[in-house]
Amino acid sequence: DVMAIVSDSGGEPIHWLADRASPLGSVTLESLARIGSGTPGFEAKSVSLALTDAESPGAFRFLSAGSVRPYRWTHDKVRLSRRVVEQPWLPRAAVRSAKRVALYEAPKLIVPGVAKQLCAAWVPAPCALSVGVIGVVPHRPELRGLLLGVLNSAEANGWMEETMPGRALTSGYHRFGARQLRKIPVPD
Repeated sequence: DVMAIVSDSGGEPIHWLADRASPLGSVTLESLARIGSGTPGFEAKSVSLALTDAESPGAFRFLSAGSVRPYRWTHDKVRLSRRVVEQPWLPRAAVRSAKRVALYEAPKLIVPGVAKQLCAAWVPAPCALSVGVIGVVPHRPELRGLLLGVLNSAEANGWMEETMPGRALTSGYHRFGARQLRKIPVPD
């Protein structure tokens, strides 16, 4: 099986990754990208109260783990700290950390922290990330296709399951954290 990653416009492939034929390499994800977590759990309540249904100047689109599927994402309703917001936007002033603002402003891959399998989607526009969502910002734009292919591959998913069995949850779900993602081997 060979998987092609196509450009945003649906044109020519920008990277090819052999899904089962190619072993993962010796370079790790952290050497090719900045990896950061979304909203910390201790800020969930204040972030929940700051979310609005209306876009405002400088506000970030707010994405949850449920918004991420392999190669795609949606701007859907979010449930955070017992509050549900249909089309959530987070005002820039509600983000307390400059490091997190930089993560939210950057084009990035997003990875759900809990899923049945490792997956990622590319988000070219600024967006804030909910609790349990990891942002992966490639050091160079041309790495986007490679990293997207790796994070959606059977090899990376199998590698995570084999090397970190303690991350398995009930019902076939797995927990993926920024610390674990940093160690994923990437073809060199």
